[in-house]
Amino acid sequence: MCFKIKGKWFWIVALFVISLIILLLWQPWKYTYSTSDLKTVSIISGIEIKKEHIEQNRGKLRIEIPKTYELLHIIISLGEYGQSSGMIYKDTEYYQEVQRYFKEYKQHPIVKKLSDSLTKSRGNYNKWKNYSAYYNFEGEKLIANSNYPFYSDNNFSMNLNLFLDFAEKSKFLAFYKNHQDYYQNQINQFEKKSMIKQIWSWLEMNFLVEYDSHRIVFSPLAGSTPHNTFAFKAKNYDYQETFIFVQGLDSYSQSFNGKLSKDEQRGLFISNLFTEIDHNYVNPATNNYLSDIAPAFSNFKKWNQQQGYSSIPMTFNEYMTWATFIVFAAENFEEKLFEKTRNIQELIMIQGRQFKEYREFNQRLLQLYQNKKNDEKLVDLYPEIINWAAENNKDFFDLSALIKN
Repeated sequence: MCFKIKGKWFWIVALFVISLIILLLWQPWKYTYSTSDLKTVSIISGIEIKKEHIEQNRGKLRIEIPKTYELLHIIISLGEYGQSSGMIYKDTEYYQEVQRYFKEYKQHPIVKKLSDSLTKSRGNYNKWKNYSAYYNFEGEKLIANSNYPFYSDNNFSMNLNLFLDFAEKSKFLAFYKNHQDYYQNQINQFEKKSMIKQIWSWLEMNFLVEYDSHRIVFSPLAGSTPHNTFAFKAKNYDYQETFIFVQGLDSYSQSFNGKLSKDEQRGLFISNLFTEIDHNYVNPATNNYLSDIAPAFSNFKKWNQQQGYSSIPMTFNEYMTWATFIVFAAENFEEKLFEKTRNIQELIMIQGRQFKEYREFNQRLLQLYQNKKNDEKLVDLYPEIINWAAENNKDFFDLSALIKN
């Protein structure tokens, strides 16, 4: 039986079909890359660095719990936000000691100010903690390290008097001094369990950029905290160093509601450390391929379905930093730990962070690395992984591709 559409209904149906074809070809819902996606993503700031600082730190890996950084986290732990959130790791005797020692100062103005700031936005954490590591106690004064730049959104510097007042009244420096053995044990554990020396060596063998020093800062009180990294390049000398802010190993016991084994906790700890430090290597490499990456990731929602990392270069860097860790782990982890860590990482990236194509990207980069020539570095595989992404940059609604075929 054949039905014929007559009169105005023919034109209505025809107009609908034509409109649908135009819509599917145009695809206005899709991300269109622009000139902003062709701009380099830099985490290296060129600054004046004193010769003395360079001589003291060249070739050194520094793992630290600075006084100022610990002061900040003690204050966070006393406030309402720290008490109720996972930002503070509470499952230690050290946390209980902090609460007992400083309980009389929970009403100090800086405690409330910090808590209110973090309650307003968890993202404000970086505005406090990044800059705290730039300061040193000299006697009972806080003195800025003049080798590092300061910016306007620096909450720590704007509240120095309150931090000093809290430190003086609570006798913080005496508390910090009395816990030196604990801090040193935490630092020793970090260095022993993190594979950090292997990570540094492996990254420098597989990328073109080189760093003269890495400074890793953490607190035993830091729980589920935002991690970040940035780097400095001396304008006046041949010298580059990085800052890396992460959690300590113990805090990972609370990950996945405490369901991870000790090995899985360590694998996640190394993964999170690696994927911060390797931004300093991956980002500069990515900048050399932006004109190829932008079209390869132009179907943006296919790759990234979260609110953050709202540009193609930032999204590609997340894929690449995390997949690079898997390549490292495949070479350096025992097979059982590697498989467990890869599964956890893919769960975080795909379900938690909404980078939907991560498993396939990850598998392809690992395959490329395992089949590379002996004289090739991981950085040499950029063209191949970008080509793979371009070939997979289609979705169900890509009618234009179907028409071409």
